[in-house]
Amino acid sequence: MAAVAACCLVAPSPAAAVGWGINLDGPLAGDPPAFPYQSNPYFTELVGGPACGGSAGARSICYARIYVPWDAINDGKGSFAAGTCARSPSGPGTAAALFTQELSAAARTVGASHVLVSLTTAPAGSPDDIWPTDAEYECGLSGLERQAPGVTDWEVFNEPDSNYAAATSSTDCRHRNGVWVTSGTAPQCLLGSHSAVPPGGNGHGGSAQAAAYWYLDAKHVDSGTSHTLLAGGFNYSSSRCTPTSCYYLGGYFRVLSRIYPRAPDAIALNPYIDVTYAALNNGDPVPPASSGLPSAQGAIAAIDQVYPSHPPVWFTEVGVWLTDGGKEPVTSRCADGNPTDDGTWAACLNGNPEAQALASEGYLRLPDESSQVQRVYYYDFDGQNTGWDSGLVNLSPPLAGPHGWGVPRTSWCVFHDYEHGATPTEAAADAVAPGSSCDYAQHGQAPVVDVAYLSDPLSTAASASASPGEVGRDLMLAVAEGVRALVAPLSSATR
Repeated sequence: MAAVAACCLVAPSPAAAVGWGINLDGPLAGDPPAFPYQSNPYFTELVGGPACGGSAGARSICYARIYVPWDAINDGKGSFAAGTCARSPSGPGTAAALFTQELSAAARTVGASHVLVSLTTAPAGSPDDIWPTDAEYECGLSGLERQAPGVTDWEVFNEPDSNYAAATSSTDCRHRNGVWVTSGTAPQCLLGSHSAVPPGGNGHGGSAQAAAYWYLDAKHVDSGTSHTLLAGGFNYSSSRCTPTSCYYLGGYFRVLSRIYPRAPDAIALNPYIDVTYAALNNGDPVPPASSGLPSAQGAIAAIDQVYPSHPPVWFTEVGVWLTDGGKEPVTSRCADGNPTDDGTWAACLNGNPEAQALASEGYLRLPDESSQVQRVYYYDFDGQNTGWDSGLVNLSPPLAGPHGWGVPRTSWCVFHDYEHGATPTEAAADAVAPGSSCDYAQHGQAPVVDVAYLSDPLSTAASASASPGEVGRDLMLAVAEGVRALVAPLSSATR
């Protein structure tokens, strides 16, 4: 596909008041059902509650995002236009029951009208298509909206450009509307592509094209103005662009602008890399134009080339990515002693309070990328594993405590300080300063908790408290559209 060209990146205007949100996931328990952290005081301290109705809640978490398989309520059989959509199984243990429980839990946290529901692929073990056809999508969304009448915000699809890891085989993938791609290090099950025979993407030619048609399908189901339908929802790789190249996102919006006459209600992006970059750039999430690095600001510039009306942008999933596990071919010499992370992008964050504080500052400065940014949702509160960890509390067994609440991380301290009136820069500096307002969480020495993040023990040779400014690094950045730029050693100033 040809690239969408943007002539330049214009300095953004100051952002209006932004709504802060959080992604809610994990097992539910109790009656009424609740997420395990829903009563955790570190969680409740960040959630605005009744204050969200006024200016006092402007810095609190007042929005929530949950995920639901597209086939949770209707399985895609039948026709929306004819009123014959077939119901999916219901009852205890089904996707339908889980959606009802998650929605109930989220609504008790922020109110149903502040819940964003994001449609995802069919769950593992489902006989339905992984990615729905156009007719299946219409049935799926109509059932979900019927089940959740209080919800007004719907993300048309979450990460249509990502691999479906639950596919058991190439046959399973292909029989469920996927394309089995064997190039690269491991096979992947993807939404259709040009290389598929017959042509994939629900007959529209490719993954980006198929995903764009889902927005049109959603408007067939919900054409009113009382709901906000979010287009896009790309993964972190496709949510960043350079001024001259924006492969997946560009293809998506070229098609959408052709088949739908107006700009989308809003557009969802997941700019994880901007936040990680802030750890290397003194808290600024936007790389300088001279670097040639892609960013969400570049993505917004590309969107505005297609839509001069400058539609709203929601950053629906982004966090301080503590553990990478080598998902990006990025090199780093900021070894923290964790063998899982040495030589990967996130190595500079694990066990490094200064880097985490700078990345958290970058998160809070994301709205400065464009006045179009209206919402920012953190991912997530306590997710923690060896391949991904962007949680705000550390649940490692030695630190879980008698109630299982865990210990706040530097990111939590930054957000807590910001909620109470500090600027992003002030909050980041305060979170790592001995004697700071986070003393009660950090036991008087901020690095202590951060060193203890790791499930793997730190090497005695590692300098876990070294700041980014003390470590030189080379970055190799690979983006979805094939842009590969070797960047000179970067270092950021210490505070």
